[in-house]
Amino acid sequence: MCDCSDFVFLQEHWLLPNELDKLNSTHVDFYGVGYSAVELTNDILVGRPYGGTGILYRKCLAHYIRTVDTYDPRITAISFESKIGLILMICVYMPTDYGSHDSYEQYADTCAKIVALYEDFEAVNVVLCGDFNCRPGSRFYSLYTDLIFNLNLVESDASRLTDSFTYCNDSGTVTSWIDHFLCSKKIDQLIDNVDILYNYISSDHKPLLLLLSDVGVSGTLTLTCDEQVASVETFLTDWKHCDDISLRHYRYVLDNELSRIDVTKELLDLQCSHVLHVLTN
Repeated sequence: MCDCSDFVFLQEHWLLPNELDKLNSTHVDFYGVGYSAVELTNDILVGRPYGGTGILYRKCLAHYIRTVDTYDPRITAISFESKIGLILMICVYMPTDYGSHDSYEQYADTCAKIVALYEDFEAVNVVLCGDFNCRPGSRFYSLYTDLIFNLNLVESDASRLTDSFTYCNDSGTVTSWIDHFLCSKKIDQLIDNVDILYNYISSDHKPLLLLLSDVGVSGTLTLTCDEQVASVETFLTDWKHCDDISLRHYRYVLDNELSRIDVTKELLDLQCSHVLHVLTN
């Protein structure tokens, strides 16, 4: 997916807070930013381990990218200095409707945060995309349409595609269109193509592809929105439960591997100079 995109917007990447650096190693040509939905303040993990949002962007565009702090795992945002001016790009994973008052309030609160993010930022143009977890007739739909109205956006995919879906359950019996690209009118006018990648196998959501012309620093831009799991295998060691034999073996292996590192004379001289400088001050 990265091979055919300039930006990739991810929802439900499954990463823990200490694993977010994995977004930078997803593809050799991409950097990544994002938020985890898991709390690590206590010994027990708190939060939905399958949540979180992130944005991947090409390294060649890094000079034109600035991370926008949201402090919310449901919202990741960056700014992009394009040929048409500053663009605020927002990736969202909206709350699911569990039929409760709390879930409704969470959805309304996330919408309010997105509006506040736009109002506090200097960008005029916006690309807002992700999993909005609602469809026409659903309980959240009025909040969703209010969000579009408040930001003066266009449903760029729905205005170009018909009889489509982005979600399909595992048995293939239920489908819905709950993932969208919402764009400012100026950006919407520059869209060359919108497509849903049905042949792409990732999760129960199908990726959305958006092709923009005359926007990027070198012309065309390709944006992909996908709900998928980052391919990360991580083992966390609980050192409190390690016995003395395991700890000694670990120290032996660590010492052995560190001894294989070739430290140059120049680096040693630089380090010694730094130590002497600290001691004399």
